[in-house]
Amino acid sequence: MKLDFTNAGVVTVTMIDYVDDVIKSWDEAVTKFDDGFERVAKRQRIATAAPEDLFKVNDDAVKLNKEKAKVFHSIVAMILYIVKRARPDAALANAFLTTRVREPDEDDWRKLEHLITYLRIAHYS
Repeated sequence: MKLDFTNAGVVTVTMIDYVDDVIKSWDEAVTKFDDGFERVAKRQRIATAAPEDLFKVNDDAVKLNKEKAKVFHSIVAMILYIVKRARPDAALANAFLTTRVREPDEDDWRKLEHLITYLRIAHYS
């Protein structure tokens, strides 16, 4: 976390290195767990951290295996730290995902992917 006091009476908080770590963790997880096909949505501009169907829970979605669920939980927790310190714009999406860490499914993984894509676009723009 970097605190910038350059302007009198104003502090700017950035977590560039930590966001880089989260994105790197996600990329490693995708390489390990996904099938290698890139979804078309990854190429589109994402305006918000939350996908349109954020609060829709698909009861028929396949649950993540224990190893992938552990990675899901870890990345959501890392993003929670970012949200609390420097990126409140991602709070809504992350708040929902934190409710899904006990038994995440493939639909939750897709929603996390959306959030990571949003952070990546905002981070590297």
